[in-house]
Amino acid sequence: MKKYLSPGYLYKFSHLRKFDLDSARLYFEKVFNFSFVESSYTGYVVSRGRLKCPLKICPLSAVTDFFIVVVNKLYGRMEDLLMRKLYTAAELNMVFIKK
Repeated sequence: MKKYLSPGYLYKFSHLRKFDLDSARLYFEKVFNFSFVESSYTGYVVSRGRLKCPLKICPLSAVTDFFIVVVNKLYGRMEDLLMRKLYTAAELNMVFIKK
């Protein structure tokens, strides 16, 4: 990570990981004096580990996985809506600008 802080770093942008929206905003706005522009969640994956409700509450998660696959085959775009409701995103994209 140290190379990203070097004044001679070749690139204007860097790819950083392990931020949630609140911690990234706090870091970039307070430390680097950036302004938040927008964010979007993406990369929804059918996985029991990404279910929004814990497995203890959702013992039928395998049924949920199967249901999403069936809905995708039958209705296509409806899958996206269900994925966003049932699963947490695997990726968060954020845009900041320098003040």
